[in-house]
This record gives sequence, C-alpha cells and structure tokens, in this order.
Amino acid sequence: MARPLRFPFKRLVAFDQQMLDAIEAWRRQQTPIPSEADAVRQLLAKALRLGSDQTK
Repeated sequence: MARPLRFPFKRLVAFDQQMLDAIEAWRRQQTPIPSEADAVRQLLAKALRLGSDQTK
C-alpha cells in the first residue's frame, strides 16, 4: 500500500537570483536547516500569518 502524500498539491514557482539568495540565507539561519521546499513553505506561512494579523 502506498503511503499518503504529505503535500498532495504541487506548484511550479519561479524565483529570481535575489529571491533565491534570500531564501538560502534564511535557511542557513534555521536549526535544523530545512530543505528549500520546506523553507519556502515556512516563509509563505509566516507571510500569510503576518498578513492576516495586519487585516484584523
């Protein structure tokens, strides 16, 4: 039996070099260092939480 997908929805996202460098710098400050995919998910989740806090 196949294991269930943790993230069943996939998206292709393009970044410029400046954004990739910023993501990489953020990743290197985390313990443990997340994968690039996890880093993008974490940063996006943080941005969405901050955005929803500002609209209240």
